Amino acid sequence: MGIEEKDYSIPSGIIKEVINSGLIKEYSPENKSRKYTSYVPYWR
Repeated sequence: MGIEEKDYSIPSGIIKEVINSGLIKEYSPENKSRKYTSYVPYWR
């Protein structure tokens, strides 16, 4: 994503907020790896 190492926490926080707001959800909730997690819109 071209993000500097010192700023890695920013996208994680944004993704967490969007999940908590219900706009996206995990594609495969049984996946235990955060590194390879995919997301889909809430309506799918």
